[in-house]
Amino acid sequence: TVLIKMPFELLIDNFFIEIGKIHSVWDDGSTNDTSIQIAWQLNCADEDIIYGYNISYCALINSKRCVQPHQYQVITIPDRNNIYKFRLTSLRPYTKYNISVAMISVINRLGPFSNSIIVQTMEGSKLIIAMQIN
Repeated sequence: TVLIKMPFELLIDNFFIEIGKIHSVWDDGSTNDTSIQIAWQLNCADEDIIYGYNISYCALINSKRCVQPHQYQVITIPDRNNIYKFRLTSLRPYTKYNISVAMISVINRLGPFSNSIIVQTMEGSKLIIAMQIN
């Protein structure tokens, strides 16, 4: 018998899958005081080789550097049904975050991270205590 391989299988055999960089990442506008929802767009050519994504983020000091250098939080999410958004939760109120996204291929290779975006969580609600003095 002759085994005929499909072009995609040939690419995997040769580890020739080139993973592109995500060029478009943005805050989708539903940021609140403890969460940020980001979205991204892929090139059409990348859609068939994607297994998931790594989302990297850190809180910033003075809008320039991470609070704890070299300690980015990284979340790995699978690509289910071509979902191109994710909500980062349990964040600090009124804090700027540096966020970037990278694709993971079906052969578990990590592509380059996108350019970073900086998004600030909203200010938390303030508790106002009224006291009556007699």
